[in-house]
Amino acid sequence: MINTLIPIIENMIALHRQFNQLAIEKTDVIKDGNIKRLDKIINKEEGLARQLEQLEKQRLQIISDFQGSEQTDVGFSALIEQAPEDVQPTLQALQEQLTKEVFLLKQQNDLNQELLKQSLAWVNMNLNLLDPGSKPATYGHPGTTAKPQQPTARSRFDSKA
Repeated sequence: MINTLIPIIENMIALHRQFNQLAIEKTDVIKDGNIKRLDKIINKEEGLARQLEQLEKQRLQIISDFQGSEQTDVGFSALIEQAPEDVQPTLQALQEQLTKEVFLLKQQNDLNQELLKQSLAWVNMNLNLLDPGSKPATYGHPGTTAKPQQPTARSRFDSKA
């Protein structure tokens, strides 16, 4: 029964490799500022995420069946210990591969997030340079009343959301 888990984990590793490849592509796309291509990559990632979700459901069902209970939150290491000895080395190797792929994906996503923050800061700086008329509210001379400023179209955009 635990042998049916091996192909599922292998497929999960393959999906994470595809996620990693897309994350690397996304880095180049973010650098180039190609929004259309970024949208295509995100659509591909959504499809991979659905596939990964299906594999995760299958994995949880196999673990539940293997343990004979509804407890599915068993860690990979605990599962390896409960597995037959002839399968344990294969499961350990798969655990290492999956851990490596997840770690690489996290690193690449962190880089992409930082690039996006820098791009947004650059856009905001350029918007401020192009619209010098909207100055922050300051204190006026005592005894004078200040006219309320009309909101600009740009002020409706919350870039920190």
